[in-house]
Formats: sequence, C-alpha cells, structure tokens
Amino acid sequence: MPLNELRRLDLNLLVVLQTVLETRNVTAAARRLNMSQPAVSRALSRLRVLFDDQLFVKGPKGVIPTPRAEGLSDLVARLLSEISGAVARPAFDPASSTRVFRIATTDYGALAVLIPVIAALVAEAPGIGLDIVPVNASSFHDLATGNVDFALYSDDPTPANLRRMFLFEEGYVTLVRKDGAAAASALNGRMAMADFLDRGHILVNVAGGRSGVVDDALAERGEARHVAVSLPYFSAAGVLAARTDLLLTLPSRAAVGMSGELGLVMLEPPVSLPTFTYHLLWHPRHDADPGAVWFRNRIGEAVRLEDRAVAIRD
Repeated sequence: MPLNELRRLDLNLLVVLQTVLETRNVTAAARRLNMSQPAVSRALSRLRVLFDDQLFVKGPKGVIPTPRAEGLSDLVARLLSEISGAVARPAFDPASSTRVFRIATTDYGALAVLIPVIAALVAEAPGIGLDIVPVNASSFHDLATGNVDFALYSDDPTPANLRRMFLFEEGYVTLVRKDGAAAASALNGRMAMADFLDRGHILVNVAGGRSGVVDDALAERGEARHVAVSLPYFSAAGVLAARTDLLLTLPSRAAVGMSGELGLVMLEPPVSLPTFTYHLLWHPRHDADPGAVWFRNRIGEAVRLEDRAVAIRD
C-alpha cells in the first residue's frame, strides 16, 4: 500500500481486529474495549473493506477468523506492540546503561561539582561514561546540536533558549601555604590588607588576561596587587600555591578540595568580593529525556548533600 494510502488506516481498527482475534467474540471484544457492540461491528465492516476479506464468519459461540485474518494475527500483534513501545516514554536504567554523558566545564566546575559526584554516579550507574570537555566559544552551539549534553556555567548571560538549574551561590577565599609566612601572620583566619598587597599573587583567569574580581575590588579602593603568575587552570594554580609563597584567591568550593590535599590554609581575603551563582545548563531537547533527567537530579542531589556536609563542618 502506498504511503499516501495509509492515511485511510485508522490505528483503532487494528486494535479492534486484534481484540476480536483474541476473544473470538464481538460482544466480549466490545466489553474489553469499552465500546458498544454496534461500534465494534462497524469497525469490522471497515476492516473488511480495507483488507478486501470477510475476516470473520459467525460460529456457534461467536466468530471464526478466516485464513486471511489468522494470517494477520501475529503481524497485527507485533505492530501494536511496537507502536505501543514507540509511544511509551523510554526508560532509563542506571544499573544497566552504557550511555556517555558529555559535560562542558572549566576545571573549576570539575573540582567544585563533578569530582564530588562522580563516585555516587559510578556506584549507581557503573556502565555509564563521562566525557568532560572544556567550555569554549562553541559550547552553547554544541548544546543545541547535541554534541554536548550539559554545561556548567556561572551567572554570566547565556542564550535564552537554554534551560538552567541553579546549583549554588559561591564566594571566594585565599589559599596560602600552611607553613608559610602569610598563614603565620593571619589573624582569626583573615589576612591584613598590607600583607595581602605586599605579597605576589596567582591569578586564575579562564578567559585570559591579568586582572580579575580581586583586582576590580582593589581598584575601587585605589589599591592594586602584584600578579606574579596568571594561568587558566584552578588545579595547577593550587599546586603552585602549595610550592611557593604566592597567594591564590579563588572560589571557595574549588579551594576546599585543594586545601586538604595540598597542605594549604584557607583565609578570608581582606577585601569584600562579589559572589556569583553557578548553574547546570542544557538544551530543551533534553527536557524529558529520562537519562538527562536522572543526571540532572543526581547533580542537584550531590550539591545539596555537599552543602549540608559543609554546614555541619562549619
């Protein structure tokens, strides 16, 4: 049958055909389908025209299928099952899934969001994969085309067509070497402004350049610091701070992991710095995707658990 002829086919007719084949009784089929008996009879009349066959003849206890109807039984059952499966929302089983999720982020996002959640993700979904790629100028386009599933991003403007889930509000701390002079001179966990300005600094600037939020805040006070090293990597900056007397001011969630592992001390900077919000981004095409919904929920749960753990430690 040509495709344009398929418009004549009402899917409901196949449901009626299959039910009558199973029950061998028009009245029983009508009850099962919650239809009237005349409505089932009219449907059978349309099916006889469609298939150019009698399909059913009267029998002693109902109807008897013709050979043509018998031959259609398995095919119609299979078609209805496949259509039902296509219409039903696909399931996502973390325990058996081998899906690979691609997440665009800076290494701050990896340190602050992904590393704390990876253990839980792998425990629940041991077969999945995580491809973590750098955020760049094409990341928003990649979300739209499906080359990237998610992006971790700050409160900077993003395209209006992207969805976002708020993760947290973030502030800044200054990291110094535990046995260094800056740690020894700090009072009540806070650096003095004079000491802060007298020392060299490490600047993490993902976009490049030699100034950031600290420099902007100092400039408003008519002050300036000496940026000894500028680089785009939070993790490398932490290693450098642990090996030198340079100061490193960075978002607090990235600092928490570094401080314990690298022997660094977290201090409050002597200048008020603005906070920023952090978000998980995705394209609307993934709104109802079960795997994407699962991933978003697990990221959100992990962030909330981490917030509670920090509150308890504090």
